[in-house]
Amino acid sequence: MNDPQWEAQVEAMAREFEFPPTPDIAGAVHDRIAAPRRGMAWQRALTVAAAGLLVALIAVLAVPDWRARALDWLQIGAVRLVDETETPAATVTPLESVLVLPGRTTLENAQAAVDFPIRLPAGLPAPDAVSVQHSPYPLVVLVWLEPGAPPLSVHQIDTRNVVIKGYTGAIERVEVNGAEGVWLSGPHNLDILPGDNTLIRRYVESHVLLWEENGITYRVEGDLALDEAVAIAESLE
Repeated sequence: MNDPQWEAQVEAMAREFEFPPTPDIAGAVHDRIAAPRRGMAWQRALTVAAAGLLVALIAVLAVPDWRARALDWLQIGAVRLVDETETPAATVTPLESVLVLPGRTTLENAQAAVDFPIRLPAGLPAPDAVSVQHSPYPLVVLVWLEPGAPPLSVHQIDTRNVVIKGYTGAIERVEVNGAEGVWLSGPHNLDILPGDNTLIRRYVESHVLLWEENGITYRVEGDLALDEAVAIAESLE
């Protein structure tokens, strides 16, 4: 699967790779006359070493888990995944459930409050709860309730926002409508930074599917298998 973000990272590293300075031409000619094999061997060894180092860097970057953790740049739209989330100097508001998110409203009012179309999963009824926040850009959360099961929620986040997941579990790369996404199957903290010296934190135990389309970051959370989450994601309309 093509990874534009990874390709850009490799190209940037290649551009920044420091090759040795251009040798003095006259001195090089003199050296070749005096000891041609030794000079050629030195240049050949340097070229091989540089190429080998670049190949090694590319090989390391090609491993998704290494890339995510060692380089700390794995990000899907507005959501950045980090090994540990340090609490900023802000007022932390812990939430026990997605149902107590601030900004509760109706679906109609939510659509009037944001500048992108709110997409709904085909085959599901109207959501049981809707929340809108500006963190500082629009963030919409739709929630469906089912007796005896954790809530199913679909987050639709303006990608200019910052949402952090302090996550240490397995990260599985997936595709949603041809876009790169990730599947997270372990518990983690979800931090939303509204930008007003506050932080909304929620501990997430359900599975999560993340991907981005057209400047909106989507997040499906619930007691779902991967194929079920992808089916919901690809049914949004």
